[in-house]
Amino acid sequence: MAGESVDFEFQEDNDSLYRMPMQIVPVETQELRRGRMVKNAALDPAIELFRSAESGSGQILINEIDSEKGHHMFGWDPHVLHPDLNLVRKLAQLTSYDVYSLRIQFRDLGIEPANVEYLQLSPEKQEELRKYMHVFTRPLVNIVYGKGVAGTNSADDIVNLFRNPDTKVAHENLLKLANGLNVKMMEIPKFLEDFSDIYLSLAYYQEYVDDLTPKVIDMVAELRMLEQNWQLKQDRHIMETVEKIQADLNDLLTSVTGRFEAFRQHSDEMWDDIDADKFKEVKEHVISSQKTVGGVLCGLGIKLNAWKSRFPHSDAGGPIARSEMLFSEILPGLDKLMAIEKSAKVDSAAA
Repeated sequence: MAGESVDFEFQEDNDSLYRMPMQIVPVETQELRRGRMVKNAALDPAIELFRSAESGSGQILINEIDSEKGHHMFGWDPHVLHPDLNLVRKLAQLTSYDVYSLRIQFRDLGIEPANVEYLQLSPEKQEELRKYMHVFTRPLVNIVYGKGVAGTNSADDIVNLFRNPDTKVAHENLLKLANGLNVKMMEIPKFLEDFSDIYLSLAYYQEYVDDLTPKVIDMVAELRMLEQNWQLKQDRHIMETVEKIQADLNDLLTSVTGRFEAFRQHSDEMWDDIDADKFKEVKEHVISSQKTVGGVLCGLGIKLNAWKSRFPHSDAGGPIARSEMLFSEILPGLDKLMAIEKSAKVDSAAA
């Protein structure tokens, strides 16, 4: 049973935008290997060594780890630079912990995963994303099978449906699709796997967008209430900070939802006389945005969830407590998210 519990925890962490199980990287130190990468509310990267309902979360900030601390905590030789120290310093640069952006970030940082199978969503998570996949996969199913085909919302469903087309018309349409993509019929399953993985990533991020959107709206409304507090209104610095945080939250949400609108538009246009170049363009567009979308959603979610946990409803906590949290946990690190978004806009303009 202990093994099953560990596997379940690993699966949960590996499916998460906010946590990364350390065992997916080639770390040697057992204490680190049993931990997980997280970010605190200020978006400082840390390794969570333990977590429980009774004792809470035991974290060590990565910028506090050095050879001396590693010697006392993990038994490292204090006179030799341990390879795990180099690795965790690289991991400190990760902006998000979802499997899609990790694939890109690991490559950029020169990190080889301990097992490539780790950078995949679990079957359970894929099943959970069925309702989001339907929007993206339906046009392909309609092209080959026509409307009305049921049970083809998940990534595996799509691949399996086309491996053995069960009607003459479907086979002919699949052949047309292969010709349009300039691939052989036998290469269609590879195309489908690429297709399903790309759109599964969109479904994955869309789930987080749908979760975070009402939280942004609620928090902005609560910040506007703070602006009406007679005591806080006397402090110009607080008022400017509240205004800045509102503007940043709105900008980040607008930007990330705008990206999804662009994804949908590109996807819809792709099916009008589909060809290999169109699919490649959409694929590259989605992949190039995964790191930005993952980074913004990860940081935004950490802050919004911390705020919601502290103030679960509009009447929870007083204005002073809320203003204090704005300065201690919400404002710190917000500039990092704005920098990610700004960098992405510059890259888009250059492209």
